[in-house]
Amino acid sequence: MPTKKAKGKKKKNATVEPKNEEDVKRSSLIQGAVDLKTQIEKEDVSAKNFQRNLEKIKDNWQLSNDKLKALKGSLNTKETCLISLKDNHQINVRTYQRDIKQLLYEHQNEESTTKYDSEALLKLTNDENKSREAEIKDCETKLKNNLKEK
Repeated sequence: MPTKKAKGKKKKNATVEPKNEEDVKRSSLIQGAVDLKTQIEKEDVSAKNFQRNLEKIKDNWQLSNDKLKALKGSLNTKETCLISLKDNHQINVRTYQRDIKQLLYEHQNEESTTKYDSEALLKLTNDENKSREAEIKDCETKLKNNLKEK
């Protein structure tokens, strides 16, 4: 078997000696055409690989772009929700502040009313006590006079 391989290699590598100048030109042109054909085939394979890689990149870019758009939409939705929550919070805070001011006003009003009523009641009580004291002194004086008379 090794001899057959060797013979096959010799046949492939064997070159026919040119007989004249035209045969030399022709064989060099044929060799150039063969080289160009192999180069074209290599370029075709390279172009196909480049096209496949380009398509992969485009697909990945499209997937990434779609994902980005979805995430931006989600972000916009969350921002809208956050703004709505902030607005509601501000409304609640204002409502509570208004309620607290109203309760504080009512408390102060009730306190001042109670204070005024208490002072008036104290004054009345003091006046009643003074009049009772005066009555008691009058009664005491009358009783002393009655006792002296007897």
